[in-house]
Amino acid sequence: MKKSRLQELAGIKKTLNEGYAWERDENGALPTLESSTAKHAESLKEAAPGKSDPEALKAALVAINDSQDDMTSEDLLGAIEDGYYALTDNLPNLINDLQKAIKLHAKINPKDMDQIAVLQNELKIYKGIQTLVDESAIGSVL
Repeated sequence: MKKSRLQELAGIKKTLNEGYAWERDENGALPTLESSTAKHAESLKEAAPGKSDPEALKAALVAINDSQDDMTSEDLLGAIEDGYYALTDNLPNLINDLQKAIKLHAKINPKDMDQIAVLQNELKIYKGIQTLVDESAIGSVL
């Protein structure tokens, strides 16, 4: 069954009214570029992970070490340490290999920008991981 023109317009009006209300500031005024930018920056701050606290991390690891759980604390702490060092040892090599792959692909097939973009995106992801690892407190605690 087809919608009548009036029903279609009512749906559009409702959508427009919702958008109109959403875009307004609390005082009813339209947001300025400055207030929108500030609001966006604040939401990015909330979404970003906080700085690692080495002292809090040490306390957590000591609590694990002192616990009497099914998995011995030494096994768990050893697994954390092994995982951290495996990551920090191998991640730079992975980043270098991705950079080499991008250069090689650009040389052998420079017109295929889609594949180069996929490789560049992977490189960006792993560089982001490297940044997070560098900000982590585990390396200074182990």
